[in-house]
Amino acid sequence: MTASANRIQTSFATPLGADRDRLRFGLIFATLLVLFSAIFARCAWLALVEGEKGVTRQSGYALAEEWVPARKGRIVDARGFVLARDRSRWVIAVDPWAASGRLLGRGHFDETEGEFALGCEERIRETWSELLLFEGFTPIDPPLVVEDRLLRDQNPDSKRQYRVVGTLDTVEAYERFLAYRREVHKKRTTFPAPREESVREFPLGEIAFQIVGDHSSAGTPLFGIEERYKEVLSGARGIGVRQVDAIGRHQYVVLDPRSGVRPRHGADIELTVEIPAQIVVEQVIEETLEKTGAEMVTAVVLEPQTGAVIAAASAPHCGRGEYANFFRKCDTEEERKALDKEAFRSQLMASLFLMEPGSIMKPIVVGRALQEGVVRWSDPVPVTSKTNWIKHGRAVRKFEDSRLLQEQDRNVRGSLIQSSNGGLAHIGRKLGEARLKQLLIDCGFGELTGFDAPEAKGLRPDQREKPPWNDHTTLSIPIGYEFLATPLQLARAYCAIANGGELVTPHLIRSIGGEVPERKEPTELFRPDIAATLRDALREAVMRGTGRDLEGDEIELAGKTGTAAHYGLEAQFEGWYTSSFAGFAPASDPRYVVVVTVERPDPGRYYASKTAAPAALEILQALLGDPNQNRFAALRRDALAGSPLGSIIRPGLNDEETAPEEEREDD
Repeated sequence: MTASANRIQTSFATPLGADRDRLRFGLIFATLLVLFSAIFARCAWLALVEGEKGVTRQSGYALAEEWVPARKGRIVDARGFVLARDRSRWVIAVDPWAASGRLLGRGHFDETEGEFALGCEERIRETWSELLLFEGFTPIDPPLVVEDRLLRDQNPDSKRQYRVVGTLDTVEAYERFLAYRREVHKKRTTFPAPREESVREFPLGEIAFQIVGDHSSAGTPLFGIEERYKEVLSGARGIGVRQVDAIGRHQYVVLDPRSGVRPRHGADIELTVEIPAQIVVEQVIEETLEKTGAEMVTAVVLEPQTGAVIAAASAPHCGRGEYANFFRKCDTEEERKALDKEAFRSQLMASLFLMEPGSIMKPIVVGRALQEGVVRWSDPVPVTSKTNWIKHGRAVRKFEDSRLLQEQDRNVRGSLIQSSNGGLAHIGRKLGEARLKQLLIDCGFGELTGFDAPEAKGLRPDQREKPPWNDHTTLSIPIGYEFLATPLQLARAYCAIANGGELVTPHLIRSIGGEVPERKEPTELFRPDIAATLRDALREAVMRGTGRDLEGDEIELAGKTGTAAHYGLEAQFEGWYTSSFAGFAPASDPRYVVVVTVERPDPGRYYASKTAAPAALEILQALLGDPNQNRFAALRRDALAGSPLGSIIRPGLNDEETAPEEEREDD
């Protein structure tokens, strides 16, 4: 039984053990299958679902969007001289925490707390030293000052992320710096990267400073063409992408076209100004300011046929980069007003300075009287002495002339040539109030001319509240009193005499982005025949009238002096004058009109024939090429280079000696 039982037990034990083994292996296989399935599912999830998020997150670590500034347009003169432009420079900014090692922490350097503090300072000094060793790097401040700032910035309580320490000013320096940075990175985990920016520069320095304008230290345009046309010059910025590290600090510039928003650069502006002429004008008025002891001197040169401003300047003015100082905080109201006045006078006063014209108004009044037919050149005037009384309506006024009007000049023509106040008052009386009002309106006095830079309107008697226009006013207008005009407005009126009678629009802008701006159509101020006779009379005024001391025969100078006394509200003389000269050359075919004003010259030498007129003559001699005045010969050659007109000087004129200068007074 025993053997039999054992066989039975054995026969049953073998299949049961095999089943258990198969079950065990099945469980293991199933477990592994589940695990592999879970791993596969996770991988699929990461690849299909989380992958795009991961790529986006990684891209965020690598790339960052930011604004890409547009390059501002250039300002150039009529001959292509660049007056203002943007150029690239590269700013170096140090992250004090990264350079010192504080971002990595003390454990990275295996330093004690005291060693780490000293090590941070040493690493800052090493970074700064390596920057200073690079040729082409320009610190923004003295090196020791910058180093002290960096050491303060890396302290734990500092929140400054970047400190601008210097610049690279050329492309060549920038490219060398990138190679230098790669070398430094072999021994240092961090080193500052250059960041490109545009900076406004003025290649000719302060030449045409008042026309072009200036910027604040932050790059904000303050006045001039830069301020008035800032929208045109600025363009529109775009969007670019920069490569950054894992914590968002920029490393290398990678402007990415995939952003699809490119900057629109500003338009170039071409001026009518010619730099050789501008240099002459600026130098002459600076010398005139010193010679006359004046408070201010202005000059403007126009092309009479078009109204294009060839040159314009006033003195004194602040230097480039100093204008913003006028707007610093003032302790008192008086100090603020003084600074406001000084800042205002640093702008282009040829279009902003308001003056009573004095005798340079006389040709304009005579021209209108001739055109209206109220007088003829040969009509007599009631002037028999240096002091004359003229009655008009309820007004009876005494007019003083600086010289006795000779018998042959006691007519309309002689009154203009010799600048007789009494003679012009008589002519103004014949014109009357209505015609004089209309003349001022037709000249554009009291209104904007359409000039494409800041300008003042001026003031006509009919625009003021009090006193109203009266009989006294009618006698004042012909001699250039009781209204205010700018030198630019007066130059515009003289352009009408020089060009045959048309009142043109003065302008500085020749083109914007290659396009010529629209301007007002010229209007007729004088008939061509009247303008021609005025040119002849003004030429004679220089030859034998108030400008006879001027040696302007070589350039056929024509023009009129003016010396306007200043009176207070009670009609009391205040003891100072505005001296001026308005003229053109050559008289037979005028190419330039010039107006020079000298505000408050020395009381002992205030006549326009001694102050403004010589300055105007020298400007025209330089521009037209008088061989006897070669101080600006090099500039003249440059100004006339390529011009089909060339010098207008006819050889062999006026070689004779001139008579010694006599002491004569002007009006």
